[in-house]
Amino acid sequence: MVSSGALEGRLDPEMNLYIRKVLKFNFEVKNLRTFLKLNPQYGSGEAGIERTSLETPRYIRITDIDEYGNLKDNIGVTASKIEEKYILNDNDLLFARSGATVGKAYLHQLQNTQYPCFFAGYMIRFIVDSDRLLPHYVFSYTQLNVYKEWVKAIQRTAGQPNINAEEYKSLPIPVPDLETQQQIVDIFEKAYQNKKAKEAKAKKLLDSIDGYLLEKLGIRLPDTTNQPNTFYVPFSKVQGNRFDPFYHKKEFDELENALKNGYYDIQLLGKHLQSISYGASVKNEYVDDNGIPFLRISDLKRNEISVSEMVYLSPNMKQELGNCFVKENDFLISRSGTTGMVAIVDKSLEGFAYGSFMIKFRLSENANINLHYLSYYLNSSLMQKMVERNRIGAIQGNITIPTIRNFQIPLPPLEIQKEIAWHIVCIRVKAKNLEQEAQEELEEAKKKVEEMILGE
Repeated sequence: MVSSGALEGRLDPEMNLYIRKVLKFNFEVKNLRTFLKLNPQYGSGEAGIERTSLETPRYIRITDIDEYGNLKDNIGVTASKIEEKYILNDNDLLFARSGATVGKAYLHQLQNTQYPCFFAGYMIRFIVDSDRLLPHYVFSYTQLNVYKEWVKAIQRTAGQPNINAEEYKSLPIPVPDLETQQQIVDIFEKAYQNKKAKEAKAKKLLDSIDGYLLEKLGIRLPDTTNQPNTFYVPFSKVQGNRFDPFYHKKEFDELENALKNGYYDIQLLGKHLQSISYGASVKNEYVDDNGIPFLRISDLKRNEISVSEMVYLSPNMKQELGNCFVKENDFLISRSGTTGMVAIVDKSLEGFAYGSFMIKFRLSENANINLHYLSYYLNSSLMQKMVERNRIGAIQGNITIPTIRNFQIPLPPLEIQKEIAWHIVCIRVKAKNLEQEAQEELEEAKKKVEEMILGE
């Protein structure tokens, strides 16, 4: 129940639930417009094009910003026309104005970018008076749950979620003194630095898996840098075979020799398969959670299947799906896109359907192969190179069932396979624990800040 006198601005329940929380801030609350030096500015409408050099200005789009408001560590894109008015300056704040990421914020800091940046039209620039409100404090505030609740309350959901410049100007912000603002910024900065350090350790651990695996198999990868662009191939190698230059690059021959010179015998995967089949080609018409759980290519990662964003198909599609359902200990491999990603199906996913961008295969009962060893080997750098070699198709490229059957697998004795698999499992667990600790520390920092600015 809300009295008419308490209604302000928006009449809907979401906004008035949020207003009740606003009234409990420990500090005076002011709207963002109070601190703006200039009117908000919408970004450029130019299309993104390939960026080939770090000296080229980078085009900042919503997709270039991660869930924590940081610029992703990749080369990004640029545009054919770059207008001076869209160039970002130190401490400019950008807010995403529409789509699934509406409300996402980014603080541009020149110390973190060694190149000019300009911003896209689905983002809005805000420049605040740093003598009264620290831009980094505003950005820190956008990481809190109370801000996300405001986004949920204010966004207009007719069609795509949307928040325009005027609505962002109305953002209520608790404003402590500058010293307290800086304390809050420091709490976040410390948490982010610790998070980065632990994630770097986790990445180093995960990166060590490939070297460990190949060393245990006695496979010494050749140095394939500075390979000649022009080379000769005997006619006998192309007769009845692939004719394209990429397939016959010298580095692939050297990789095959490295595999053959390892410690163990090489066998074709196809000899050990009980079954192999393509996934179902179905329309992406999803229903509620009463339908058939459906695995998409986006759910498949290296050595794991993630169903954090589960979707379901209509129960009426069961006949159309045929045998495109998975059982425990099946393997799924991506056949298009990021080709060659492999994971084992665990018991919790039994009975899920799977899509056409994946291929399912299952080892025969008498195969003397450890499932986890096989998964780790198929995801190794050596195998990914061979997958890349065998892709077909002019645009994106994909792999086929015959390609998978012809995968060459080194097979040590089963006990050694188990030893390798267990060691890699331990590495992955250590890395996952570090990532979890990093996330928990950041959440603790958010909780501490919310306790500082919110009442009971």
